[in-house]
Amino acid sequence: MKEVVPTELFGGGKDTADTTALWMRPWVVALVYGVLLIYGSLLPFDLGELNIDRVLIAMGSMPVWRSGSGSFSRLGVAGWLSDWGINVLMYIPFGVLVRLAMRRVFGQWWLQISVAMFVTIGLSYCVESLQTLSGWRVGSLNDWLSNSLGGIVGAMCGARLNQLRSVLAFKLYIWWARLRLDVEVRRTYLLRLVIAGTVLVLSLLMLHAKLVDYLMDHAGDGRLSEMPFYAYYLQPYDVSAVLIGSSFVVYAVVGLLLLILIQSKRVDSHATLTLAVVAGIAYAMQLLMNVSGRFAFDTTEPIIAVGAVMVVYGVVHYAQRSIKASCRRHEQVAVKHDRRRKPFEYG
Repeated sequence: MKEVVPTELFGGGKDTADTTALWMRPWVVALVYGVLLIYGSLLPFDLGELNIDRVLIAMGSMPVWRSGSGSFSRLGVAGWLSDWGINVLMYIPFGVLVRLAMRRVFGQWWLQISVAMFVTIGLSYCVESLQTLSGWRVGSLNDWLSNSLGGIVGAMCGARLNQLRSVLAFKLYIWWARLRLDVEVRRTYLLRLVIAGTVLVLSLLMLHAKLVDYLMDHAGDGRLSEMPFYAYYLQPYDVSAVLIGSSFVVYAVVGLLLLILIQSKRVDSHATLTLAVVAGIAYAMQLLMNVSGRFAFDTTEPIIAVGAVMVVYGVVHYAQRSIKASCRRHEQVAVKHDRRRKPFEYG
């Protein structure tokens, strides 16, 4: 029976600390996510005549407090609740990513959290100030506070990831080792996994298409724009959150199943292939919806699909490095897959 070393999970025995793909690095992901936040917050980019005087006046003026209205969205959620909830949730990942990106720059944990909070609060203030220049947007103090709250929560959560990741990474290792053992011992297991994965992928895609169709019928115009995320800007916050969240979850599951089915030795060796396949699936879904005549082609879905797969690979890569760190002392001790012994005992 072939022996598997714990540090070989997802990537062989080679240390990947210096070979991390650029798009997996926390500072790159934080930068991309920040650009998406700015893009979505300033959409549709009607800022009037941009000159230095207007920008300085907007940046120097505190956004006004906008009282929450008693209106309800088409899904029955109060306007103030969806407004605050989405603003908080939208900035939590950004706070986590900035906190992780600061690990290599600042050694003290309190300094990492402080910088992450400062960056998040500053970005939110700049965005809300620039929104005052737009005729389609309203820069408000409550949006700034809710965005800042989300960033602070994310930065605080990021401080506990080092303690949490070791436990989760070891459980992931045990699950993956058992799966690989079952595939090696029982070849029919792989065929059943392929069939079950295919059925699950098709079911998720069908449910997602039905959900999009239902929400577009009940939440507004069904025609989508070619500009990314513009259709979501036209919808209430809760509707947009459901649409984006559904797309992200579906394509993350699709990417994870493809990772399990096609990876052999290294995750990175199939990263490009999986990204291309998932993007192709999202593109094909948009073409099918366009052929039906109810929707125009929208580039948002392929963007969300690629982003979801990148997040999945980032989490797997992060887990791989965590396992290497936690098992470094046992690096030369093989784990024997012998069912008569205690499973996955280090020795």
